[in-house]
Amino acid sequence: MISRKSALIWAILLFAAGSILGLLYGDPQLILMMMVALILLVTYSLWFKHWPLVGNVVVALILGMAFLFSATLFGDWTKGLPPALLAFGFNFIREIVKDMQDVAGDVAAGARTLPIKYGLKGARNVVVVATALLIVSTVLPYQLNVYGKYYLGVVIFLVDLPLVYVMMAIWRDYSSRRCALLARILKGDVFFGLLAIYLGKF
Repeated sequence: MISRKSALIWAILLFAAGSILGLLYGDPQLILMMMVALILLVTYSLWFKHWPLVGNVVVALILGMAFLFSATLFGDWTKGLPPALLAFGFNFIREIVKDMQDVAGDVAAGARTLPIKYGLKGARNVVVVATALLIVSTVLPYQLNVYGKYYLGVVIFLVDLPLVYVMMAIWRDYSSRRCALLARILKGDVFFGLLAIYLGKF
């Protein structure tokens, strides 16, 4: 609906506005995180987007850093570490599933995503292993006494069970249509993860 030039100008204005606001806050940690995020965003668009697996990791890192940034605003970046790691895991998996969904378009665009280079079956195996690791890691904040029993309850029933379904479903069927459904499930599951983290303080 808009030209490439208009999109570029709008992106530059938003980058500049965000950078100025971050600099005005004056916290060295925030400024460092902001600079890392900006570098990752720009380099992702220029190079990493078309690198197998690397692009998925970069996107997941950027999204996970939002929690570190927010926690730093409230005085302690370490408080944002558990949700940042969980967000990284969720988004890493979802990015690969989306790549599996978009294989046809990515091939036409000349991209070299994980499913294009190693096949849908190879990408599926990565998703299953990464999801299993994520399920195990969701319990760690409770075991380490970072979050309480309400976190554990929500995580097991509303976060981990959908993740188990994702593993089982993508193992049997990794068609574009199925991957689109699973990407939506993963997106919705993130909100239950946020709910678990919020309730974890009680």
